[in-house]
Amino acid sequence: MRKKYLIPIVGICLILLLSIIYLGSPKAPTEQVSIIKEQPTATACRPLYGQGKQTYDVLTDNPQNPQIVQVEVDPIDVQEGQTQTVTVKVKDKDNNTITKESSVLVKILLDNTNLAAALKLVKAEDVQENSTTSFLTTWKGSWVKEDTTCHTYTETITARNSKGEESFVDLSLK
Repeated sequence: MRKKYLIPIVGICLILLLSIIYLGSPKAPTEQVSIIKEQPTATACRPLYGQGKQTYDVLTDNPQNPQIVQVEVDPIDVQEGQTQTVTVKVKDKDNNTITKESSVLVKILLDNTNLAAALKLVKAEDVQENSTTSFLTTWKGSWVKEDTTCHTYTETITARNSKGEESFVDLSLK
């Protein structure tokens, strides 16, 4: 009866011994596979058209009264919490009067916010061009950036003279 159990017992011992040897032996390095879970990335910000103070001369083949002739943005790359100053020069032919109707307004469109800044008159002078006298005014104002300009960054400047005539310029800064 002992012989009957001897072969299975030896077989089981042999299997255990081989298992212990196999599990205890050093193993060849196996290839490690890393699963990298990609995080959704935000759409990259579009680049600005310049840095620091930027001056734009506005040229048109069909000038209107009043005519915006120059816009200065300082700085164009304004950061959140910082102030940007906008200076606008406006030429007006056949009109040399400033009244309460005269104005320059800047509408700013950012990623999530729209705001407006009324500019103040800082200079008014007559200028002579080709035997024609025009009235040149300089307007200046500022606004504080409290939003991102990653995708949308435009400024619309609207000038109005004392006769109620208007003209505007759109600046796309992105």
